[in-house]
Amino acid sequence: PERAAVIGGFSGGANTLNSQDDEYRYAGVEDPKIMITTSREPSARLKMFVKELRLIFPNSQRMNRGGYEMSQLIHACRANDVTDFIVVHEHRGIPDSLSGKEIELSEIGPRFQMKLYEIKLGTLEALDAADTEWALRPYMNTSSKRRFLSNDDGWTEE
Repeated sequence: PERAAVIGGFSGGANTLNSQDDEYRYAGVEDPKIMITTSREPSARLKMFVKELRLIFPNSQRMNRGGYEMSQLIHACRANDVTDFIVVHEHRGIPDSLSGKEIELSEIGPRFQMKLYEIKLGTLEALDAADTEWALRPYMNTSSKRRFLSNDDGWTEE
């Protein structure tokens, strides 16, 4: 906890806190504790699914819910410093929802794709004089005469 304050675990290094900042206050300093539980009277398939979820999420624990109320479970989790609480529900034996916290994949930063379009033989200084070894031709398969990779095959007869 002292290390989190030193490295700026507060909001942007400032000394102001809100509920969102508090969630990530000790990120990187302490590992999160995740509690996974089921709805009441889970089926065998749901129990197996929760066991697999426990293996997927690091530092997670599975708890049999039994007859406990949701408020009792959350109170026990807060007392034991649990950071995330996941409840898995089912409908007719098929797991169908996760509640408590929304789990979604979010990308951080820009996303882009690159595609190779040309390979030239030579250095960057002499790009105009360099021979093209391969060039992208997106409509190669639709042309009347099919070519493989480039106009010439790269072999020269001596």
